[in-house]
Amino acid sequence: EKFGSLEIKMKMEKGEEAQVFFAGKNGQMQEEKSVKFKVRADGNYHVYKIDLATNPLWEGRIRQIRIDPNSEAGSRVWIDYVRFQH
Repeated sequence: EKFGSLEIKMKMEKGEEAQVFFAGKNGQMQEEKSVKFKVRADGNYHVYKIDLATNPLWEGRIRQIRIDPNSEAGSRVWIDYVRFQH
């Protein structure tokens, strides 16, 4: 099956931008294999739908993902769920 997007429900205290990295068989997380998205840091849960297919390197077998929930050091983050979608 081919999954094109990732859905994350999370809340945080501060931050403006998050990033999802992905890697294939070599396992290397690199900036060019990532998608950035804006987040709302108001202490409430929000659902974020990240279209990973917007990155042309999102292809083949993806073996790892890494979620950087925001760019602010010292911010607390709560993740309710993460799921892939078609």
